[in-house]
Amino acid sequence: MSAPTAQHGSASGDIALGWRCLDAVIWLWRRLRIRALRPYAGYVLVLFSFLLVGLLAVGVALLAWESIHEFDPVMVELLGFSWENYELILSEAYYFRTFARTLGISIVVTLVSVVLALPLAYTMVRTRSRLARFTLLCIAFLPFLVGEMVRGYSWLIVLGRDGALAWFTDLIGLGTFTPIGTAFAVSLGIFQLLLPLAALILVPAVRAVDPELEEAAATLGGRPRRIWLFVIVPLARRGLAAAAAVCFTFSMTAFAMPTLLGLGRHDFVANVIHLSYFAQLNNALGAAVGILLVIIVTLGILLLLAGGEISRLPWGRRRFAPDRGAPPR
Repeated sequence: MSAPTAQHGSASGDIALGWRCLDAVIWLWRRLRIRALRPYAGYVLVLFSFLLVGLLAVGVALLAWESIHEFDPVMVELLGFSWENYELILSEAYYFRTFARTLGISIVVTLVSVVLALPLAYTMVRTRSRLARFTLLCIAFLPFLVGEMVRGYSWLIVLGRDGALAWFTDLIGLGTFTPIGTAFAVSLGIFQLLLPLAALILVPAVRAVDPELEEAAATLGGRPRRIWLFVIVPLARRGLAAAAAVCFTFSMTAFAMPTLLGLGRHDFVANVIHLSYFAQLNNALGAAVGILLVIIVTLGILLLLAGGEISRLPWGRRRFAPDRGAPPR
């Protein structure tokens, strides 16, 4: 009988200790008058945001400082002040081709992703079928549930020499087609992530478009193509700009897809930074390349966001009129 008594006493002690801790928390809550700080809770959250951004700013500042110095890979230390890293990047054709390739593919993939994501987001918002909406959401979220390396090796299986695409092209008599090692394969791997990402960003923008405006445009004789160009696209322009900015950032900083699907023939700027740090052991050169990448991405985002703030798109300056041959109302 002594053992149960001991266990009961221990349980009572644990319960008493728990109540004491709860009383201490309540006393501390009242003592510090935390309730009076509730109106300032938003400022506290903003403060944490500023701290996070401040850490990133400090990191970029350290990169900028390292990029304007010579670097001794043997002693692993910075030497004197020098612009030789930027001069090397601007003078070597390899770096110019890498930046041009990264920027060109990023612009194309971003444009295609945003253009195709708008109808997808529109379907997700306007469809009345819950099953269709649920299916589209699952398809949109699926690429985010798989790691980038897994997606890259999956594309290798599909696009490789003995992959599904090569089997299909050989079956229909076109020979073995393997785009692995081309810019198309790299773009396709990046596009797989950017399309659902752009669609999810565009969903709130499309939801904010009043369906009655589309019905009014159709009543005035507008056909679906003109309704899209003159109603939906102008009203969703800020969402389009935000989706383009996010997709452009992701594409410009891609690393795994150029390595796996490009086979080292179509490296992006992120791959050059990796080589500078870990292969050449030149931290200053890698920092200089990283700073130039930050500058290009920042300028691109500013241009995209500024375009989203334009009151009217170029084709929106024309007066909306019924199509020719539209029946009189």
